[in-house]
This record gives sequence, C-alpha cells and structure tokens, in this order.
Amino acid sequence: GEPRKLYVRPLPPGATEEEVMLAFGRYGVIDRVHLPEPKPGMPPPNFGFVHFQDAASARAALDRCRQEKPQVRGQPLEVETAKGPQPRHGGAAGGAGGRGRRPPR
Repeated sequence: GEPRKLYVRPLPPGATEEEVMLAFGRYGVIDRVHLPEPKPGMPPPNFGFVHFQDAASARAALDRCRQEKPQVRGQPLEVETAKGPQPRHGGAAGGAGGRGRRPPR
C-alpha cells in the first residue's frame, strides 16, 4: 500500500510527541507520532515519524508541507515520505532494486 508515514527533521532538542502532533494535526488525521529514544553515548536524534490514519492524509500533508513548512518551537521542518524497513512478512518480495544485496564474488 501507499505510505502513511512521514519522516520529519530537524526537530529542536527536547521536542515532544505532543508538539509534533500539534504541528501536523492540521494537515490530516494522525494515528501516532514516533520520536526515537536517544541511544547512550550518542547525540539525541533530531528526527521523528508522523503516522497518518491513511495514505491520502499523508499525501495531502506532504503536499501542504512543501508549500508551508511546519514548525516546532520555531524550527522549520523538512518533511518527506518515510522509507524505513519494510515488513518482511507478506507476499511481494523485492521491488527495492536489490542495491547492496549481491553476494561477494
């Protein structure tokens, strides 16, 4: 199916899921917001994911965000369709072009 998840960055340090939800709520119905946990010894992640209820909302949100950048704490955000790992179960394999998957010769 079409992606319902958008990748947003750069989030200001300390931004909360509620703030991100407020910034994107006017673009469509949000299912949930996911901000990755910081890993020990690493700088805190400055990105997050906004999961919309359906692909049409995500697409409309993406179009709107290209015209007017959403902001969290005054920080304008770049928004793109999230590409992340695809679920491994279920029918159609491939389709990713197979980059980096070739066995060594």
